[in-house]
Amino acid sequence: MKGFVSFIELVVAIIILIVAFAILFPPFRYTTKWGEALALIKGRDIVSSLASSNKMYEYSFNSSLAEEFLSQALRETNFIYSYSTTNAVKNEIFIACNCTLEEINELSKLLSGFEINGREIEFLIFYSRLDEINDPNKRSDLLLILGNKELDEYYGEIKKYLESGKGIILVADFSDQLSGEIYEKIFGLNSSGGIQIDETLLYDTFRKKPTSAKEINYEPWKYFYHVSIPIFTSPYFGVIPLDPNLQQENCISFNGSLNLQAYLINENALPYSFEFWTCNDSKIFIDSDLNGKADKEIFLGQQFSLKMNSIPYNFSLNYIKKGKVGISIKPEYDFFDFIKYEWDYQAGFSKYNLILPVDGNYERVLIKLKDESFEIAGCILNSLTGKTAWISDFRKEGITDDERLLLASLIFSVSNKNPTQLYPRMKIGYTTSYLNVENKDVYEIYEFRLTLGYPF
Repeated sequence: MKGFVSFIELVVAIIILIVAFAILFPPFRYTTKWGEALALIKGRDIVSSLASSNKMYEYSFNSSLAEEFLSQALRETNFIYSYSTTNAVKNEIFIACNCTLEEINELSKLLSGFEINGREIEFLIFYSRLDEINDPNKRSDLLLILGNKELDEYYGEIKKYLESGKGIILVADFSDQLSGEIYEKIFGLNSSGGIQIDETLLYDTFRKKPTSAKEINYEPWKYFYHVSIPIFTSPYFGVIPLDPNLQQENCISFNGSLNLQAYLINENALPYSFEFWTCNDSKIFIDSDLNGKADKEIFLGQQFSLKMNSIPYNFSLNYIKKGKVGISIKPEYDFFDFIKYEWDYQAGFSKYNLILPVDGNYERVLIKLKDESFEIAGCILNSLTGKTAWISDFRKEGITDDERLLLASLIFSVSNKNPTQLYPRMKIGYTTSYLNVENKDVYEIYEFRLTLGYPF
């Protein structure tokens, strides 16, 4: 019996020693990181292949091409992937519009057809109340507010919206003094009463040309003078009406009009409507003197001038497609005055309600009355609490193509450019980034990101 007890004590002692050794001297384990290294190397190889193919831009914004390429490159692996772009105008811009359904339909027509570096941009516009702009079930990149409204009660919602990286554009005129946190803190606006001018000034223009990409007016200025105005055309089956200086040709032709600025007839503003006819995909014939017959032959890629109110302005014919022609405006350009004023017929003067930058920084003024004697703003930008823009209501006398382009340029500048691609659940994953540049129409620098990882 005594010997049996000693045996049990021996067994217990051995077990204690084994446990102690296991704790004090754990077994050596060597864990490799081949999985992580392979994901990183494979990601770099794929991005390098895309870059060297000179098709990085197409793959960045064409999901069908990207999916096909990535599926082929990773078909014999168990990688899962995700990709996105950052700091580039999105192919689809979701706009929450605080406006009427009629205004939404009109905006959809005005903003259709725009392209950036050959890719068409789609504007998806839907109605939104101001108290639901942060609803996670309603995706948006931009809030567009049409008309002068009481906004202060929505200050918290609007501030939160901007903090998420999205932008706001306010299209409105003001007859009275501005008051409230929204105008001062969100849009950076102030008013200082009215100013009387003893004449009617007909033009608005960009306040200045930016000298650096860091300047707040750089992006809208860049987009306005480089993005083409999309002009939709219809098939034309007759003989193109030409002035005697031009020769008739056998063309497949489409017909459209470029509507710009305005001229006054009996106090009514009518746009300059320059009619044109395409000839195959190589050139257009345009009626520049408004006599009903084309007097200029413009080839694809050629710059040309059109006179409005005896002032010549420069344009460029950028593309001719079936049903659509793209024409861009070249510096410097003037808009027919859309800044709100009241004309006193008895006294003989115009009265403008002055809207000013609240901080006195006139570098934030994008559009102003053309006369150098007056700092009367028609569009003011702000970036202190997020990207915002106020513009005087340019819709009063109908919207011309130059105003379409101005609104699109503001949207391109202010809208959210953060990636929306959701990453799948990965145990481990590595992201390869690549900075790409495209400059077919507009100078774009953006970041392409490819993430490779494992699902388990």
